[in-house]
Order: sequence, then C-alpha cells, then structure tokens
Amino acid sequence: MAAAPATVGVGRQEDADEGDADEGDAETHWKAETMPTYLFRVRLTVDGLKGLLKDGGSKRREVVERMVQGLGGRLESMYWAFGEEDVYVTVELPNNTSAAAMGLVTSAAGGVHTSTVVLLTADEVDEAVRQKVEYQPPGA
Repeated sequence: MAAAPATVGVGRQEDADEGDADEGDAETHWKAETMPTYLFRVRLTVDGLKGLLKDGGSKRREVVERMVQGLGGRLESMYWAFGEEDVYVTVELPNNTSAAAMGLVTSAAGGVHTSTVVLLTADEVDEAVRQKVEYQPPGA
C-alpha cells in the first residue's frame, strides 16, 4: 500500500469560486499543504561501502526511512547509482532545519558525504518568476 503524500496540518481552506456556488452555500475547497522536497546526493566513504556490502541496500533503505519518519518526513525514493554519487534520496521534510539536521548527522557518522538540493515544484517556480526583484549586476 502506497503512503499518502505527507502534509503539514490539515490543509488550507479556500473559498469556492464565486461562480461555482450559490450565495450562502457552505461548499469550500481544501488544498493540502505539502512539505518541501529535498534531494540528497550521497557519496559513500570506504566505511560506508563496507557497511553496504555487509548489510545490503534494503537494510540501508529501512534505516533511512526510519530516520526521515523520525524527522516528521516521508521517504519518496532511494536509488543507488553509477557515477560521482552512489545514492540519490528524495524526501519530504517539514523544513530546511530538518534537512540540515539529516545531512549533518549522516555525514558526521562517517559513512557518507551528503549534498542537499532543495527541489521546487512548477507552482513554486511560477511564484518565483512573478516576484519583483531589484538587482544590479557587478560593474553596472
């Protein structure tokens, strides 16, 4: 059974469009507040590789999932890869502080080096491009 998307609180109530409901109609729409999504790019150290060889990938995924849940989040995906990074983990977490804590604790344990990327939805990008930003390039 797939996990439901993680939400913060119960959501935000939005009034129905004026044309959608008769006056006095109590119909409302609920929009869930989803948590921010983060991508952790993980490089295993020698100790991390030894642990992976000993425990296997499934056990490591379980450990990561428990850690993320303990922070109030949800593990979306975890993939091992060829290349510069060994593992890619996407999670929903309550905030940047939780993401920083996860990166700091896992890196400090010595088995991995992490790099964290905040991921944006299309709606968040749309909101960003609508914002008015004053900027002067260097030398202008």
